[in-house]
Amino acid sequence: MIDLIRPYIKELAEQTNETVHLVQLDGLNAVYIDKVEASHNSVRLISMVGKSIPLYCSGVGKALLADMKDEKVKEIWDHSEIRKLTDYTVVDFVKFQNLIADVRKNSYAMDNEENELGVRCIAVSLKSSTENPRMPSAYLHRKTGWMTHGWNSLPI
Repeated sequence: MIDLIRPYIKELAEQTNETVHLVQLDGLNAVYIDKVEASHNSVRLISMVGKSIPLYCSGVGKALLADMKDEKVKEIWDHSEIRKLTDYTVVDFVKFQNLIADVRKNSYAMDNEENELGVRCIAVSLKSSTENPRMPSAYLHRKTGWMTHGWNSLPI
């Protein structure tokens, strides 16, 4: 799967000049299975292939969760160690449900400094031919990137 998707995430990294990740579900977390850094972006992220990230406070996690039934989302929330990692981390389940509803409506998820200050993420869930969520892809960057200036040039 990685070999099939890699050319596309490389192209996305170059078009956006941002880091692009590919993750897959791993229990209560998402695990990075590929990463492409844009060649012209001086910002380097600490993420690495093999590292896990919580579902509740990451764009990729919310993209995966939005493809699940509400009961499964609640079950994962209840079994996760929910803690406020930044001032922006959502730790109230009702507010979190609203975020998941927004993801379902908009077809993309965001991490607005919920996991790490200064880092924002947009994520989309990639489906297999059976429409089951497999791997969300995301691009991450610091606050000074295009996310603070609008969405008009976003290639998704």
